[in-house]
Amino acid sequence: MKELLIYPALAGVGYTGYRAFKRGSIPAAAMLGSMLLVAVTLGFGVPWPDLPLWTRQFFQIIIGTMIGSRFSRELLRVLKKLVAPAVLVAVWMVMTGLLNGYVLARVSPLDSATALISATPGGLAEMTILAFSYHMDASKVAFFHSLRIILVYATIPMTMKWFQAHPPAFQREDASATLIHLSDAQTAPLPWYSLPVLRGILLGIVGGTLGYYLGLPAGGMLGALLLIASLRIAGFQMPAPPPQIVTFAQIGMGVVLGLTFNQPFMHYLKALWLPLLVISVMQLLSGFLLAYFIHRIFRWDLLTALCACSPAGLSQMSAIALELDADPVKVSLMHLVRLLAIVLVIPFFLSYQFL
Repeated sequence: MKELLIYPALAGVGYTGYRAFKRGSIPAAAMLGSMLLVAVTLGFGVPWPDLPLWTRQFFQIIIGTMIGSRFSRELLRVLKKLVAPAVLVAVWMVMTGLLNGYVLARVSPLDSATALISATPGGLAEMTILAFSYHMDASKVAFFHSLRIILVYATIPMTMKWFQAHPPAFQREDASATLIHLSDAQTAPLPWYSLPVLRGILLGIVGGTLGYYLGLPAGGMLGALLLIASLRIAGFQMPAPPPQIVTFAQIGMGVVLGLTFNQPFMHYLKALWLPLLVISVMQLLSGFLLAYFIHRIFRWDLLTALCACSPAGLSQMSAIALELDADPVKVSLMHLVRLLAIVLVIPFFLSYQFL
């Protein structure tokens, strides 16, 4: 009975952290804000209970459903025109993740698997879900990706605006500025209680449950992602989960992560901050170098290439692309390819312990 009363209080702390970060325009506010405020209250001795396992699975399923709902037949048709840059981005991100993971394992006290998950430029939610799936210390993984996110969003927009005002000497004059448009892009999300949205979430739960019982890595997320993506590509009309549902799941994942920030981790952090900073800078520089190659080889305009290759979130970089008059469709496609490649490929390295 006591736990039933304390769960709403825990949810309230997570929501308060989200609102505070949202008001401060801090990126990834739902996960970062809830995670850090729960961790702070835990550090002050608040005896929060662990959340039931099914809640973590549900949050995974919502995130997998969100990613899967970005796929469509038209998206694949557009992607066929961008196969070469998409393959380059996917291979580059996976290989640099492996390289950074190897370096991190050598310069920090982390084991190879945790180092790989921490150093791979995937999403905060997706990488921590993989960490939970393999019973790693998710707090370390979350902390690494949190720093990367803050570093990227603190530097990338300013860098892009500087390039916009001062085009570099290597910028190709014939760089293509043709924008790609998707006619099936959903302009207004449906309310969370509408039948199509509830049907999509139910199918995501079916896919996530199958993925979990089939033993897929991060089965809740991958199962939902694969089923929803397959149905949309097959032509079934299925709207993306509305922002309220996605935010709810991200706050929930943030709360789950915040509960892992125990006292031993805070002492362990002293040995991690320098490797953490070095790897984050390496990821940033790697994104700049990849953008340069995309710009030179495929004649993309430089701002679009920078947005597409930055190790940051899909939605946020697409929004920045719109603000800077870059191509948001190319940007979102490259980030979707990056995320899908990492989520599908990295678990095999973890399973077979290639590092």
